[in-house]
Amino acid sequence: MRKLYLLVGALVFVSGCTVAWAAQSSTTHSSSTVSGFVDLLIERGIVPEYAVERARELTGAIERIEEAKKTSGNNVRVKVSQLIEYADLTYAPSEDIKGLLLLVTNETNTTMMMEAKRRCQIIYRIYAADSALVYSSADEQRCQTDERVQYTLAAGATRMFEIEHLQSNYSLRPGTYRFVLEYPEYGYGEKLITVQ
Repeated sequence: MRKLYLLVGALVFVSGCTVAWAAQSSTTHSSSTVSGFVDLLIERGIVPEYAVERARELTGAIERIEEAKKTSGNNVRVKVSQLIEYADLTYAPSEDIKGLLLLVTNETNTTMMMEAKRRCQIIYRIYAADSALVYSSADEQRCQTDERVQYTLAAGATRMFEIEHLQSNYSLRPGTYRFVLEYPEYGYGEKLITVQ
């Protein structure tokens, strides 16, 4: 566990700087990114096998934070809400998860061209109570929406995207889950749902 905490500290430090020595000693990874540095640590055996999956999860979290920092100045506000009929966010084990909404608002005075940065307009990830990633829609062949790759969003306008998680895709057992809904490279939000 101590090694894992040290790894987190190293990841936070490295996320703000380029690791030149690693670039010289390895040609297989880009050390200017956190994931490249972590790949190098894994390759060299510095991260033990049992901690590899957790290290990659932490890397993903750090990169999402860094991405949010980079995109926070793009005048697009992204937040998560839900349809009123699903306000309690509690579902039966056989019930599909419906009613989660990702709201994308153009906070500028001009029309903006919005585009899918990672193939799909919207992606979502599901994390268990222990923060372990249990599902990612980015792994699916089909996107959540049938939106075109690009569309225009008028000044001050908000676009609403509904997320539906089918239990036939990945069945959620009883428990509490954190749904992270993302408009790639524009921002993300999250909601806790309960399956009981």
